[in-house]
Amino acid sequence: MSPFSSNAVLDSAEAWTGYLREAGLSDVMDVHVVSGGRHRLARAHFPGGRGLLCKQGLQRSRTGDGALLQEGLTYLLCAQSGVAEARRIMPRCVFHDRHSDVLGLELVEGPTLRDQLAVQADGLAGVMSRIAHALASVHYGTHEKLPGYQHVYGPFGELMPDASPLSRDEYAALSPGELTVMAVIQSDPDIARTLRGLRQVSAHSLIHGDLRCDNILLVAEEGMPAFAPLLIDWELARPGDPAMDLGTLYGSLLEAELLRLREELVAQSAVADPAAGSLLMSAARTIAPLLGGLLAAYENAVGAWTGRGGPGVTPRMPGRARVIAHAGAHLMHRAAAFAQVGTGLGSQGRTLLVVARAMLRAPHGALSLALPIPAGLSARGTARRSG
Repeated sequence: MSPFSSNAVLDSAEAWTGYLREAGLSDVMDVHVVSGGRHRLARAHFPGGRGLLCKQGLQRSRTGDGALLQEGLTYLLCAQSGVAEARRIMPRCVFHDRHSDVLGLELVEGPTLRDQLAVQADGLAGVMSRIAHALASVHYGTHEKLPGYQHVYGPFGELMPDASPLSRDEYAALSPGELTVMAVIQSDPDIARTLRGLRQVSAHSLIHGDLRCDNILLVAEEGMPAFAPLLIDWELARPGDPAMDLGTLYGSLLEAELLRLREELVAQSAVADPAAGSLLMSAARTIAPLLGGLLAAYENAVGAWTGRGGPGVTPRMPGRARVIAHAGAHLMHRAAAFAQVGTGLGSQGRTLLVVARAMLRAPHGALSLALPIPAGLSARGTARRSG
């Protein structure tokens, strides 16, 4: 039976090899199974140096975390829209088996943006500019085709921290640390108001949905001095707010620098838990050039799409407060992720939670004005306007 009409369980090199051969890739030379967490992963090698990264989703829901339906659909949508061919922004999708929830992607090697930040942040201005242009292409280059697929994607609101009361089953499933995060979200009316505002989007674009530094691969290009960024892991892609992608990347840059500074201070002065506020301002100043380059390039790219996005589509720059609020929402998610690995938040999770709380409480207030975001960006209120 063809693997494309069955629910194959691909949990060994032998199973993957048989699957690929039945799928017509009979020249597969070897397969190495990789520990993947949310997926079953394998790297397959072929003659001529070709390679595939093969992923099988461990589905938690049909369209949610761990499922690959949305990721495969996004590769298809970008290809049909001419985005993937016009601009090298994502790995090439070789096949998508929706029956067995398997993706075959070209195997691309390189460090992640987080890896490179840990080594050397200098010299990444060109990378940030290319990321910005890639995002604008996805956000506004897919508008014509997006309505035909919009009903298949999960709702945008699923990606937001939820301030609504927990059900009995949800309460039982959360760790003590995760309950601490939920208590902060649910007990603060300012945070709840900001999160409700983030769910209000008047016009949807295709977004990545999880644009962390770990999901940006830096690939060396022959004859080019700078890395080429590839955006990977599109499983949470869906129609949504472009500000979320910008804010998530900003939040991820902040997270990486916050935790680096924290470890440095602990090592140098034996301070068990450095003040989150001072860490935030130091981290924000450090990543200011990267963030400024990203947003300036995105603004230019958005301007280039004006009048080209299809009927009723008006590309526009997201408001500053909205980008910051999405960064705070990302850090809230990350604090909860730290809580999942133990019984409590831990010192790193507490740092992220304090920073996230501050950013969500006052994204359009004094804190947002102090953060190094280019003054040319709009300062529209988060809860009233989408962008």
